[in-house]
Amino acid sequence: MASLFSSLSSVDIPWHKLVPAGVRLWWSQQSNRDQLAVKVLALFLVLAGGFKLVWLPVHEQIAEQKAKEDRQQQRLEKAQLRNYERINQLGALTVAPFPDWIKSQLKAYRISVVSHQHQDGKESTLIFRYADQRKASDFMQQIARRAKILNHQVQQANRQIQITYQASL
Repeated sequence: MASLFSSLSSVDIPWHKLVPAGVRLWWSQQSNRDQLAVKVLALFLVLAGGFKLVWLPVHEQIAEQKAKEDRQQQRLEKAQLRNYERINQLGALTVAPFPDWIKSQLKAYRISVVSHQHQDGKESTLIFRYADQRKASDFMQQIARRAKILNHQVQQANRQIQITYQASL
């Protein structure tokens, strides 16, 4: 490691040739105090330029992103509150007949109906296939909110569930 530093320090770069002759002449005519003042000013300008060109835009972008996330969170909270208000006004049950409600939920829960024998107020049977076990469980919970489940059988090999339920009139 020490040899690396010693080899770098032995490299003689002619810095004076990189600076125009007029500037070199002007610099050599300045007193030590003036040279120090110019060096401090140059350092200040480099730091101020870095702050203005790098630091501020990055922090402004971070602040904008945070403000955007806050606005999205507020919109989500407002939408959830409106949804809760609607549920409280209308009740948890939908006004659509039970078979229509099931048809409307097929895509959302990724299920397909194999067989459905529905009779209002009487024992009915629904057999459906599911693609996602968690979504099928969620679907069963939604059915339980809308009807009384009397019996259910799960055939995991076929990814099929048979429910015997009684829907209210």
